[in-house]
Amino acid sequence: MIIGQGCYRFYNSGRESQAFGHSTSMATKSAHSITIVTGVLIVYIITTHLPISFGIVFEFFLLTGAGLFWMVIVILKDTSNPSNKTFDEHFYEDVD
Repeated sequence: MIIGQGCYRFYNSGRESQAFGHSTSMATKSAHSITIVTGVLIVYIITTHLPISFGIVFEFFLLTGAGLFWMVIVILKDTSNPSNKTFDEHFYEDVD
């Protein structure tokens, strides 16, 4: 099978929205928080190399820390992929 045909079948099967995180609002919320925090982090890194006042760079530093905290909370509260495994049976989620 040609790779393009497989991608075309997958795209037209209706599962593309689930694969790319568009099936629930929580997945979209997680994606938005990751995108926003990554953008702020990139702006912070760029501002550290420019001749900008220390106050602005420090504000981006604080904003990055708060954004990271917010992103972790949003990802941990994400309930779009609930697990059927219990802690007693599976200590670590990725190991079967």
